[in-house]
Amino acid sequence: MTVPPDKGVELPDAPIKFVLGDKVLKHLLQAASVMSLPELCIQGDGDVIKVIANNTKNTTAHQFSYEVGKTSEQFKAVFKVENLKLIAGAYDVTISTQRLAQFTLTDGSLTYWIAMEGSSFFGGQ
Repeated sequence: MTVPPDKGVELPDAPIKFVLGDKVLKHLLQAASVMSLPELCIQGDGDVIKVIANNTKNTTAHQFSYEVGKTSEQFKAVFKVENLKLIAGAYDVTISTQRLAQFTLTDGSLTYWIAMEGSSFFGGQ
């Protein structure tokens, strides 16, 4: 899309929100590159939200993770690292149960909409 839409885009059913710090994002993407990990997962276990650089197809592969917030939800949002070409900065992240995520710079100057992989799930869905 080269021209912004006339209407604002609204994220449907988005119960998961947290701030992803600049250094955390940088470390996760560097770890994914060094360890050849193809995915970045945002995972909630009903208590904490973790962002994990991993390989979901190889459960014995190394992982690198950070705890970024609290949640009462159980979910796993999977993104291909190659789809996360973001400008450096801290982001307000909103995750929708419709397999879409919104990454907005904390100063509000830029927003990315990123689709999740099919292996993502929410509350057993």
